[in-house]
Amino acid sequence: MHLANKDSKVVAHIGARGGVLNLQLLARKFALTEVRINSARPGVTRAARPGACAGELGLKAVCFATAAEACAGADIIVGPRAWKPDADPGCRRDPVRWW
Repeated sequence: MHLANKDSKVVAHIGARGGVLNLQLLARKFALTEVRINSARPGVTRAARPGACAGELGLKAVCFATAAEACAGADIIVGPRAWKPDADPGCRRDPVRWW
C-alpha cells in the first residue's frame, strides 16, 4: 500500500541501509528517473548502497547532506529504518516539512 502518484519519477531515500531493496521494489511499480539519498553516514556508505543499485536500474543518484534537501522535490519519500528501534532517522535532527 502506498500514497504515491502513479506518475512519480523521483524518490528520496532517507538512510542508505535498505536502499537497494527499496529501489528495486519501487522500480517495479513506478517509472523512476532519480533517487535522492540522505544518510547520517557520510562518504562511501551514503552513496554506495543505493547509488550502485540506482546505476543498475538506470537512475540518476544524487546524495544530500540533509533529509530536507533530499526530500525537496521528491515524489516519493522512503523513510528511516523503522524496524531498528535505536535508529535515529535524521528527521529528528533535520525535520522535513510534509505540507
